[in-house]
Amino acid sequence: MNQLQKLKLVSLLEDGFTYNNSKEVRHLVGLSDQAYNFYNSLLSANKKLHSFYQSRELKRVNNNLNKFIDKQLQSTKTISLSRAFSGILAICCALFLSIGVLIQFSQESEDIFLLTIPETLPKHTIKNYEFNTIWSLADKINEELNASIYQVMFAMYLNNPDAFINADLNNIRGDVDLVIPNYAAVHAVDDTFAKEFVESFL
Repeated sequence: MNQLQKLKLVSLLEDGFTYNNSKEVRHLVGLSDQAYNFYNSLLSANKKLHSFYQSRELKRVNNNLNKFIDKQLQSTKTISLSRAFSGILAICCALFLSIGVLIQFSQESEDIFLLTIPETLPKHTIKNYEFNTIWSLADKINEELNASIYQVMFAMYLNNPDAFINADLNNIRGDVDLVIPNYAAVHAVDDTFAKEFVESFL
């Protein structure tokens, strides 16, 4: 499954299409085992995020959280699950497009831009045996990214949807290399939100 197909699948999910109601989703998911696993990983991560939001709605609706919601979603003092999911998928898209997008201007028309997305995007990866836990890995690289450990862990989670067993942040597969998120991906989320999300796995 190439990056364009992943982006297409993410876009379809963001628009509300699923395996059950979309032939195009079924086609993409049926391309390979990798595509099937990628789809299931997205669903698992989304389910975890939905559970996180629901639990925080019931237990943590206070002034500090309301201020955080106002800042992040620029809405009323409630948490919108649909907007939250849309934001997460937007981050996923940014992760896939963050390095390899080249824009060329067409001399024939001032209004036309050609967007070329390479089939293979360069990735910075780390072997599973090079770190003990996701926390220890984040602790090694957070300073160079000028971010908190929680922001790095959250970006690692989104950037490696197939690396966590049952979408559990503490349960990393031993047979995959982890993709290190870039600066933009790490800073796409507020530190307060990232901390609350990571702590939901404790």
